[in-house]
Parts: sequence; C-alpha cells; structure tokens
Amino acid sequence: MREFAAAFRPRVSGSGGGVPVSSVAVLSSGGAELQDKLASSACPSSARSYFFDSGQEAQAGVSAGSPGARVLNLFAYTCAFSIAALQGGAAHVVNIDMARGALAIGQQNHQLNGLTAGATFWPHDIFNTWGKITRAGPYDLIIADPPSYQKGSFVATKDYARLLRRLPDLLAPGGHALLCLNAPELSMEFLHDLVSEHAPALRFVKRVPNPAVFADVDEGRGLKVGVWRLAEPLAPPYL
Repeated sequence: MREFAAAFRPRVSGSGGGVPVSSVAVLSSGGAELQDKLASSACPSSARSYFFDSGQEAQAGVSAGSPGARVLNLFAYTCAFSIAALQGGAAHVVNIDMARGALAIGQQNHQLNGLTAGATFWPHDIFNTWGKITRAGPYDLIIADPPSYQKGSFVATKDYARLLRRLPDLLAPGGHALLCLNAPELSMEFLHDLVSEHAPALRFVKRVPNPAVFADVDEGRGLKVGVWRLAEPLAPPYL
C-alpha cells in the first residue's frame, strides 16, 4: 500500500483518481437517479446527503491510497468508500452497516461498477461485532463515517469515544484511520480531543479538504474529515 496520507491532495475538476464524477449517482428526494454506473438511494437524513458529493475528496484519497490494502469500512451505508478503495486496488474491503437495505444497495453498486470480488458485507451493529471484526483484521486502513445522531445506532457525543478505543488494536502497524464528522455543532477540535484521549497511539496526519463547491461560510460547521496514523512500535535497542 502506498503512503496513504500522500493520496489526499486537493483535486481540480476533471483530475484523475478516485471515483470519477461522471459515475457518481445524483441523489433526489424521491429515490435514486442512476448516472453511468453507480446506484444509490435517497438519504434518510441530511447527515448522509454529502455521501457522494462533498465526500469526493475523501473518496478520491481512499482510491489513490489503497493499492494492496485491507480496508475496514465502518458505517458503510451504500459503500462509496468501498468502491473507491477497490477501484484503487485494495486487496479486500469489509463493509459493515446495520442498515440492511442500504448495504444491499451497496452490493448492487459494486456489481454495477464491475466489482464482483474483493468485498464482504456484514449487516451488523458494529458495537456488537468487535470479535468478528477483529478476527478479519488487522487492517491497513479503517474508514469511520458514522451518522452524527441516529437514535439507537450512533450519537457522536457519546459513541465516537467508544469507537476510537477499538481502532488501534484493529490497525496494522503504520495503518491509517480516516475519520469523518458531519455534525455542524461539533468542531474538528472535538475529534482531535477524542482521539488524543481515547486512541493516543494514533498520530494526526492531516485534514482532508472539502471540495471548494461545498465550502461553508463557517468552516467549522462543514464536514470534518481527518487522517490519523498508528505509530509503529519502536525497534528494540541494540544490546
């Protein structure tokens, strides 16, 4: 797997890498509108409306940084990150989301993009599946793109810490975590503080920029995406 953080560079319209704009589904309130190869469904909440659009830079970085990687895609929804990773040459992607319908659409998206192997789909509650997740690891890249508030599933202010505590043990040495936060009321500092407290083995690498077309008047209220890297263990001292 290439140096993952280097894959996250701002792109200009029409530049290579990642899921091409021409193959991205356009969402509508009434259902899916298929454009080229990628299918999707109407988003149940505004927290997911950025999935194919303002998340493009993150998806492009995943694609460019995935050759040979084993990827864990948490809160996979309709699996755009998985498609990006496999298009970029990932060895395997494990997709997990408790929404069976969304994950089923994710499987269709893989097929529509000609991706018939290399991905598994688990319709599970992540917090009840750590044993299975651990046995399938370790992972070179973990993507966490949770809803900011979804009753019975995930509440960022309460559950992100629970999630972060698990990540270092799931990552291979030198592996990366791509963490997303789409809560206008929560800042990037909120995410930094949580990682420092609950996953101190992760080292911050960089923030992934949002596309200029989705620039927010108050940057702190927009989508927050950051890359962290698991520190590799120190070599034993010479005797």
